[in-house]
Amino acid sequence: MFRLRVARHFHRNRTRPIRFSRPHLSIAAFVLLCFGQCWGTDEIDFTNRESLEASPSDNGTITLQWSNPEKLNVRIEQAPESEFTSSLIRYEGKGKSTVLSGLAEGSHFFRIGESDGTSWSSPLEAKVEFFPREQLWLLLSLGGVVVLMTAGAIIVGYFSTRKGDES
Repeated sequence: MFRLRVARHFHRNRTRPIRFSRPHLSIAAFVLLCFGQCWGTDEIDFTNRESLEASPSDNGTITLQWSNPEKLNVRIEQAPESEFTSSLIRYEGKGKSTVLSGLAEGSHFFRIGESDGTSWSSPLEAKVEFFPREQLWLLLSLGGVVVLMTAGAIIVGYFSTRKGDES
C-alpha cells in the first residue's frame, strides 16, 4: 500500500492537515488507472480458472485461457506439486489460450507469468479423472459375453442349416 504523508502547514500558530478536494482525488484515481500497470497492479491470470478447478477432465485434455491485451510474451509452467520445484514449460508466446492433451490421471498444477519469470499467478490445480476402472472392466466383460454369444449363435445356425441341406 502506498502511504501518503500529508504535509502540515501553519496557520495562526497551530498545525492543520492539508485537505484534499474531490478534483484532487479524481486526478489521483486517473493517474492510478493510467499508470497502474507500471506499478504491477494488473497480473496475468487464467480466465477459466473456476471451471477448470470445479470439474475434472475425463479425457486428459484441458484448455487454458488467459487475457493478454498487451500481447505480452507469457510462459505457462506445469508441475506435479503446487510449489513448482520441478516444473516444465508447456507454453511460451503471445497468445491467449492453449490446449494441453495427453495428461495422466491425477492432479496437475499450472501457473502463468511473463516470460522473464519475475511474477507468477497463483497455482491452478487441474484434475484428470478417467472412467472408473471397475465400471470399465464390467462393461468390457459384458461386451465380451455378447461377442461370444453372437459368435456361438452364428456357428450353431451355420451347422443346423448345413444338416438340413444334407437331408
